[in-house]
Amino acid sequence: MEIESVKAHIINNNLKDNGRQTFLFVGIFPDEVYAKLKHLPFTFSITNIHEMDEQIEDIVPYPSNTIALNCHTLKDFEEAMFKIVTLPYWHPLANIILLYHSEYNTDTFAKMFYAFWYFKAINAIILHYNDEKQEIYLSHFSPYISEYYKLQSTYGCWTVKKITMPISSLDGLTCETGCHNVTVNSKLRSNNLGTCLGFSTITLNYRNIEEVKHHNLFEDKSANFHKYPMAAFAIKIDPFLDIRSNNGSYTLHHRDGKIWNTISGLMNFTIDISMNEPLWKHDFDYIMNMQEFVAFTQRKKDLVLLPLYQFDVMVVELDNTVPIEDSGVCFMAHRAGFETVVFDFKLFKSNLKLIGQFFFCFLFTWLAYIIFNVEQARRITFDQVGKDLVNSFRTILSMGPHKPPKRGSFRIFLGIAIWSFFVINFSSQAAIISFFSVYKKGRETDTFEDILEKDYVIEGISSPDVVLPDTEEKFRRINSKTVAVQNMFICPNRMKNDSRRFCLVDCALGRFMERNMLNDRGQQYLHIARQDRIHSHYLQMIMHKHSVMTERFNRYMQWILEAGLVNKWIDYRFNEIKEEAPVKAIAMDDLKGIFQGYCLLLSMCCGVFLIEIGLGLLRWCRYKCNKEITCS
Repeated sequence: MEIESVKAHIINNNLKDNGRQTFLFVGIFPDEVYAKLKHLPFTFSITNIHEMDEQIEDIVPYPSNTIALNCHTLKDFEEAMFKIVTLPYWHPLANIILLYHSEYNTDTFAKMFYAFWYFKAINAIILHYNDEKQEIYLSHFSPYISEYYKLQSTYGCWTVKKITMPISSLDGLTCETGCHNVTVNSKLRSNNLGTCLGFSTITLNYRNIEEVKHHNLFEDKSANFHKYPMAAFAIKIDPFLDIRSNNGSYTLHHRDGKIWNTISGLMNFTIDISMNEPLWKHDFDYIMNMQEFVAFTQRKKDLVLLPLYQFDVMVVELDNTVPIEDSGVCFMAHRAGFETVVFDFKLFKSNLKLIGQFFFCFLFTWLAYIIFNVEQARRITFDQVGKDLVNSFRTILSMGPHKPPKRGSFRIFLGIAIWSFFVINFSSQAAIISFFSVYKKGRETDTFEDILEKDYVIEGISSPDVVLPDTEEKFRRINSKTVAVQNMFICPNRMKNDSRRFCLVDCALGRFMERNMLNDRGQQYLHIARQDRIHSHYLQMIMHKHSVMTERFNRYMQWILEAGLVNKWIDYRFNEIKEEAPVKAIAMDDLKGIFQGYCLLLSMCCGVFLIEIGLGLLRWCRYKCNKEITCS
């Protein structure tokens, strides 16, 4: 009777509001247990260890809040354990209470606790009793034993076969006293779920059953890992994670490094990345990294320090966490350069009024010179009209005219007329010269249509998430142009010397490279397509399925995000480079158009001058010929 009261007290005092409203009882329990718990608003489900349950099709899974097992022997426990993990009521994070009737044996208890841990059950206790001594024994365990935290009994446990091969009985599990075989860098830990497991036992007298209320038997393990070394996978990815070594120790830096430094401090665990040191010291290798992620899902590692997209791991079961940044897979192109618009038809069309004003100003200036010379010489010649044209050009170029007017009356009229036209002409000159003195920014590549129009090769990591759906012709054309490269830095580096290519990169990384990567002239040369991309997904850290860390990690990450720390850890990595204006200040190279126009007009003047010389020589030759004929 006492043991049943203890079990009821334990259940009542350790209920958690976790959304799971089912109690699962495995084995036969006396009616007294149900009588003490019937007031609780939960659903009770019962299964027998040695009998098959009635099969129900399309059963809805209702994970349990608490699971109670009643086992007389180790064989009963084995049958019960391998049965309940197949039921829809099983949940690794449920509070599990095992009532064990056989004699107390630490080796047996170690194997049973390791069996719980093999199936990811972390909140499990074993009740054992001795009627002769009128004592009840409550044993609880932890798989996070280290030099800083120990319990009464310590065992090193591992699977007989590799962790990738399932076990069918408890014979597939081995435990021995001491943890010298399952150190953090041992093969047994990485390949056989090697665990340093410890457990302690609390003794209660039948007369003091109420004392069980004062013991926290299902403490939250994630609240304090007691400096347990978590075996982690990490690689250096600028600018988000940097790993620095110093005399055998390692420190994490930048965004992801600071996140894990903060989380490890809050949960009080350490991070050990020594086993994958050869990986993070080499260049990024996508295939090798995916193999490490798969190894993590098989529990060969405790943590992955890099964020992932959720659908990247859709073939395996993992816990998703709070997103830390919006990202995805984006197209990267060479930044559009500046292009001249001197002879741009659209620009001239939109400025026809201005060009017309300039033309008429020049025409009236020329006409004013012609009128003056006709009035002065009382005749008109082509030679004088040509000289008036030259004087008009000289006036436009703010040069003194050749043989300016001498008569006072007409000089006043001519001065007023020319300078009136010149004032209007000067403003139009300034506007027209501006066509030659700036470059206009070219159109950036932002859409699928822009990519197909240029018809460049597309370089990116070979992965299912960089393939567009086969639903449209333009998607199929883009997929056909994709060429695999080893990492996301190869293509942007190649683009320094050859801009005729596109790159597929992580959007968050691409935004950093766009702002910080410079070419050989110290200029930003990359552009991320803003409108169309392969996909848009958030980056998030991942945990093992039903990890004890997930809930607390999410809580801490929400605090960190709401405080703006992640954005701070991201932004401080960007160089302070001002955004490029749509136009740029003129330089000597930019004035080429003005000199071209000047040389064109000068060539025309030279041509007129040569024609005049040619006509003069022709006239002189005719004069000589006529004179010789007359003399003869």
